Amino acid sequence: MEVIIVIAAALLFGAIISYNRIMYAFNRVEQGWAGVLVQERQILRTLPALLEQVKDYQEYEQETQERLTRMRENLDGLFNRSVPNEIDSAALQDAQREGAELMRGLRFTVENYPELQASEVVRGYMRELSELEDNLAAALRIFNAQVASFNSRIDAFPNNMVNTIAPRKQRIQVFFDNEASASFEYRPNL
Repeated sequence: MEVIIVIAAALLFGAIISYNRIMYAFNRVEQGWAGVLVQERQILRTLPALLEQVKDYQEYEQETQERLTRMRENLDGLFNRSVPNEIDSAALQDAQREGAELMRGLRFTVENYPELQASEVVRGYMRELSELEDNLAAALRIFNAQVASFNSRIDAFPNNMVNTIAPRKQRIQVFFDNEASASFEYRPNL
């Protein structure tokens, strides 16, 4: 009789351990998916701000180019073509005003943003985006590893027997990118 009680207690203890391992693995899968969602959320929050920043800098450079062009045109118009060596005073005032506005804008920008260049901003944007995508890929790898661990745990004996009784967790699909896998000719026979 005592032997039966000891065996029953050992089986119950083993079942409890199996149940806890299944639940632990399932919780790790949930945690992994939450990590994926956090990375995706970060991309969704950061991307519009980065795009807006790049757009603003490109607009600033475009505006600066247009001002430089107007200033050159005003300088070209300084000399009255009908009378040699005579300066058009209206064109001179326009050129001085345009030049002063341009210099004020450039001075302010250089003081506040000494390394301002749209190409550098775009490069920074691309670096940031690449880093965010790398983080998302890492989160997906972690998630897939946790899914594989969970699926192995519920498939293995005696966990599979305990799982049919208690938590009844189903296998979870790993994240799979059909578009990316389409470029591979090799297919493992899974």
